[in-house]
Amino acid sequence: MDIPISGIIIAVALLLVPILIIVRFKIPIAEQAMTAVVRVAIQLTLITAYIFYLYEWNSPWANLLWLVAMAAVTTYALTTRSGLRKMPMLIPVGVGVLVSALVVGLSVLWPVMHLSHPFETRFFLPVMAMLLAAMLSTNVAGLRAYYHTAHDQQEQYYYLLGNGASRTEALTPFIREAFVQTFKPQLATLSALGVVTLPLLLTALLLGGCSPLEAAKLVLAITCATLCASSLALLITLFVSNHFLIDKHNRLKNVF
Repeated sequence: MDIPISGIIIAVALLLVPILIIVRFKIPIAEQAMTAVVRVAIQLTLITAYIFYLYEWNSPWANLLWLVAMAAVTTYALTTRSGLRKMPMLIPVGVGVLVSALVVGLSVLWPVMHLSHPFETRFFLPVMAMLLAAMLSTNVAGLRAYYHTAHDQQEQYYYLLGNGASRTEALTPFIREAFVQTFKPQLATLSALGVVTLPLLLTALLLGGCSPLEAAKLVLAITCATLCASSLALLITLFVSNHFLIDKHNRLKNVF
């Protein structure tokens, strides 16, 4: 379905309603609203441009390069929002994000969707984008909880080590807290799935030509994949980061 220029003009004209409300009632957000609209327009233009060329090329190597670039952006955002030092945390977070995106994403594209070409742009890009967005929205709380808990409760860690626990056993309480904080927003998202996310996804898929049954199956697959990718990314990050968080004498380092 291709929307004509006249349709775009009508859609943009719909913005006159909130603009008139802002002007009529003198709501003090006019500058913020204009800034947000301009920002969205610029972002949409740039995103449309590079996606257009990716679709034109339809190259597995170009798609992989795009994934690496988006994983780097997600990694930087995760470390920044978690309050962690960029170095050395970029490496473990980046490994967790990229590996989980590839493993879970290709699992969805190949054995789940039975695509003969899983790197085809029109399938590869949206699936990977949704997985990266899910990691960014949920794993910030988990990373922050793990490192803050490990920093604030070092006595418990050293006590467990002193009583014969292995490094993994001594870190288990911190890992548990990290996943508690990660699963909380995921459960909240699942609770609101039928009210917010599900109608949007179904609407997009139905408008894209899917039948109701096909749309429902895709939504189920994507939902399961995002939950798996977030959990796997955090697990990989925590275990890889232990090489940076703990020295050879099993002493905890400060990563804030």
